[in-house]
Amino acid sequence: MIQIDRGLCIECGLCAGICEFHEISMSAEGPAFLNQNCCDCGHCLAVCPQGAISMPQCDMGSVREYDPKTFDVEPERLLNMIRFRRSTRKFQNRSVPQDAIVQLLQAGRYSPTACNNQDVRYVVVHQEKDMVLDKLWEGLLAHARTIGDQELEERCRQYRQTGVDTLTYGCSHLIFILSGRQLNGGIAACSIELMAHAMGLGALYLGYGERAVAASPELQRYLGLSDECQLCAILCVGYPAVTWHRTVPRNALQVSWR
Repeated sequence: MIQIDRGLCIECGLCAGICEFHEISMSAEGPAFLNQNCCDCGHCLAVCPQGAISMPQCDMGSVREYDPKTFDVEPERLLNMIRFRRSTRKFQNRSVPQDAIVQLLQAGRYSPTACNNQDVRYVVVHQEKDMVLDKLWEGLLAHARTIGDQELEERCRQYRQTGVDTLTYGCSHLIFILSGRQLNGGIAACSIELMAHAMGLGALYLGYGERAVAASPELQRYLGLSDECQLCAILCVGYPAVTWHRTVPRNALQVSWR
């Protein structure tokens, strides 16, 4: 729900106009909050030029006033960052501090979710990484046998024999991203991966890890998966042990203008 400070409100009607669910109506006394279908999206709070709207049930201390100097990113610079990011498969042998991981997760926290569900949660593995890595390889072996992929089976056997990790590549942390909606988790993963690049960290989408979890009831229980809480993505995160010097080519844009 929202609260409207009548002393600050100038009755401009912007809050009523921006509300997708028509939770605010304008009257002779000014805006009135109906409190029937509000999803706490905060659009009314963000659009109010006077700062007259608050959401007392939320952390108002996290609200930031718009400042073009610190908020705006030039389009070409953003596009260049997206061009320059690379999947990391060589990590340094050092841990990422927990406060840096929290900063990464904040990028996921502020990513959009349908109807402001905010239904994305995370399992961050660091202390138990060796155990989880073994279980991932076991699940991947089960997956390989199910689909008859002999090359992948051999890769799993090589890990058992040598301990050389060609799955997570010695990353510092594994971030399991969970949600009831695949798209919500996928958007959060994208934000986290780009934030990692901005922080000088490396990240890798672990597609094989998702297949391993799908083949491992033990890992599914460990992560707390259910029909309402699905695995959307796994990110390997750490300090990259490689330096990139340029972008790489990509196929031509495929688009139909209708």
